[in-house]
Amino acid sequence: MKKLLSILLCAVIAVSASSLSAGAKSGKLKAPKLKSVSVTNTNTLKITWSKISKAKGYIL
Repeated sequence: MKKLLSILLCAVIAVSASSLSAGAKSGKLKAPKLKSVSVTNTNTLKITWSKISKAKGYIL
């Protein structure tokens, strides 16, 4: 359980950090907002975030 929580925390931090750096580099697009993180099984997380118009992709 601790390992799963650690993975979950790392995923949330990675999404937050990458969205902030992507928005800072372009200066034009807003950073996406994290909507949810859920555990689908012992090896998988489902992460959803808000869509940013004109974004060509997202970095996790």
